[in-house]
Amino acid sequence: MTKAGHPSARCAPRGARARFELNLVNALRGVPHGAGLRGRKALAQHRGSLPGWVFGLLSAGSAACGGAEPREPASVEVGVAVPLASSGLMLEARQAWQLVLEDVNAAGGVNAAELAVVEQDTPLRRVDDLGPIADGFVELANDGYKYIISLLSGPELVPMMDAAMPHGVLAMSITSEDSAAELAEYDGMLLRAILPTDRLIHKQALALQSAGLGSLAVIGETVNGEIDARHEAMLAAYRACASCSAASVTYPAEADLYRYDWQSLGERALATAPDVIYLASSNTSALLDTLFWTERAGYTGLYYFAHGAYMATLHAAMPGSRVPERFRSYDLALPPSSGLTNFLARYEERYGDSFVPEPRLIAFADYLVLLALAMTSVGPDDPRRVSAAMKELAAPPGERFGPLDFEAAAAQVRAGRDIDFDGFSGPLDFDARGEVADGFVQQYGLSATGDVAALP
Repeated sequence: MTKAGHPSARCAPRGARARFELNLVNALRGVPHGAGLRGRKALAQHRGSLPGWVFGLLSAGSAACGGAEPREPASVEVGVAVPLASSGLMLEARQAWQLVLEDVNAAGGVNAAELAVVEQDTPLRRVDDLGPIADGFVELANDGYKYIISLLSGPELVPMMDAAMPHGVLAMSITSEDSAAELAEYDGMLLRAILPTDRLIHKQALALQSAGLGSLAVIGETVNGEIDARHEAMLAAYRACASCSAASVTYPAEADLYRYDWQSLGERALATAPDVIYLASSNTSALLDTLFWTERAGYTGLYYFAHGAYMATLHAAMPGSRVPERFRSYDLALPPSSGLTNFLARYEERYGDSFVPEPRLIAFADYLVLLALAMTSVGPDDPRRVSAAMKELAAPPGERFGPLDFEAAAAQVRAGRDIDFDGFSGPLDFDARGEVADGFVQQYGLSATGDVAALP
């Protein structure tokens, strides 16, 4: 748990000084630097067992920063619970938020207080198990952090919010896999800056229908007789169209898929006369069998994938086949803008590599700048007021500002003028419950080398 700069070199804010003391305690006890989340607790527990010279050093540091010396404003801390150590992409997200954080603090921070990110690393045991992230989020909430950015999704979302609500924590999620319609409101204290998956699929369905693809077959597995959320969302989106048709073709996940009658599945799919097939599965072997037997049954149209990353995997497993030329997917993307172009150039100049243009990675930076502007407006002490201010500042009308425009935007906010903050990921027009109204969607296919690539 660290910030830029060394607190021992100057009179630091109390939060930074406490972290320096904790790092010293941890170093003496053999704890890795940055591992101590429970800073004040650990310091209180271990002061008595430290060598006398260490306690003297800590006391001297406190005394040197007290008395007649003007005290610097305390920092405003935002907790982040993500799997940094086990994900290279999350390291890119960190580098992105560090760039905008530098701009915020160079422009005076939150009314002269430094905005700081406190990281809680949450290495994953499995990619489909967000339990460690939930544990890290709950620990941050219990340790008193009032603003936390994390991945609130799936079965872990409810316990995370159950921990957040009693403490008045404003939770900000970088993913929105869960349906907006089925999610509790949480009194506006859960913000999701990423378009929910069900709304993304609805946009995809409208795009397919506008292209004249009115008949759809969704192929996917059932678990205990139930189809998955993406399968269900696409069916619902098509069935809402009066002139369209949608068929669900399924196989049981519990079956012996090696001996499963995939030929029958392909024939069932083609019997619905689909203009387009939507593949809801995330099982590579099942996807390969589905493709083989739908092709054998005579299908010649496009395949749209619920999970677009599998397009490249399947291409590699089908050497010489031209079927992957008909692979497609839709996903969120970063809308082109001059601000995004400037950010990407700065990122590459700083880190010597290009940034992966993924909305869920850049959402951290969007949140931090909007959060700083809201705190500039109403102060950092009341997360409910800050949440309301974030929604107001991100909504039209008003002069538009982006994440790289903090200094100018903050000046407008201090002057009492309305602004319209747009993130790198697009407009953040939150509704009352904290869901964004829209998102920028891109169609993808495969390049000549088999890589997933945006289509014109």
